[in-house]
Parts: sequence; structure tokens; C-alpha cells
Amino acid sequence: CDFLSSEEETASVFSPSSLRLAACDLQQLMTTFSHVYEMDFRAFCNRTPPGFTTEAKVFQRVHQQLQACNTELEMLLEVSEASAAVSEEVKQLQTQPRYWSRGEKRPLPDQLEEITQRVGNSFSQFGSWS
Repeated sequence: CDFLSSEEETASVFSPSSLRLAACDLQQLMTTFSHVYEMDFRAFCNRTPPGFTTEAKVFQRVHQQLQACNTELEMLLEVSEASAAVSEEVKQLQTQPRYWSRGEKRPLPDQLEEITQRVGNSFSQFGSWS
């Protein structure tokens, strides 16, 4: 199960990574046993081939659900990283001075304040004309 190689190990016996490992090991053991039985032992046995119970399929379904959960967690991590990058960009826009249309270097909040004052002054002048 190569998807386990990138995850940190936890101490809990029932941690998601431990359960994934157990489910993956069980699936590999069942596959290996079936192959060895068909290739080496079937000719020597007079018994019918062993059948796996429905409980074995439960492990396979649990394994698939855990993989889907991992995929969703990876997507959430990517969203969190993108959100952090956007937050950092916004922070830089608010704090780092930049050149604006009049050639002045100021941070965004100062520029917005000046624009607000100019618009307010324009409206007050417009109101005094009427």
C-alpha cells in the first residue's frame, strides 16, 4: 500500500493509518493465498476451493472508503494552503506600499482613505451647487 508511505505514524492502535494498513494487509494476504492455492495446492486437494465470507468484502469496502476519505482530506489541505496564500497576499496588499496613479507610494488602506475623501469632497461640492 504505497499510499501509506507519506503519512506520519500515530501511537493509537485504532488510528486511521493502522486500520488502513490492516485492511490492506488482509487484502494482500487473501490475494496471495488465492494465487498460491490455485497454482500449487489445488491439484493436491480433493476439497472444494475455499470461499471468502462476506466479512472479507467489508474490509475491501472499508479500505475504499478510507482511500476516499484520504483524497478528501488532501483536497481540504490544498484548500487550506490556497486560503493561506490568498490571506498572505491580501495582508501584503494592505501593508506594503505600492505606486498608484499619481505616482505616490502608499499602502492600500491609505489609498482607499484618500479616494473616499476625494469622493466625499466631490459630493459635497456637488451638493453646494444645487
